[in-house]
Amino acid sequence: MTQLQRLFNKFNKLFFGGKLPKVPVRWQANLIAKEGAIGICYPNKIFLSPILRIDVRFVRLILLHEMAHLKFYSLNRFRVGHGHTWHKEMMLL
Repeated sequence: MTQLQRLFNKFNKLFFGGKLPKVPVRWQANLIAKEGAIGICYPNKIFLSPILRIDVRFVRLILLHEMAHLKFYSLNRFRVGHGHTWHKEMMLL
């Protein structure tokens, strides 16, 4: 298990009560060029840009950001995006 996956598991227990689905979390080298983002969440996986490795705080923040999206995906709420409901979740974190 990678360090990134262990961090996901830790955050899942700590912030989400272990209720998030177990999805792979991986570094994606061309994420910024391909998606214009430093992190992206799909219903079945999370990708983070290796540029985040500059500072572990960035890794933690962006991983939590993507995990908040995953929470809504797991509830079949695919259109939450960065709206009010998602922002409320982030404030709780």
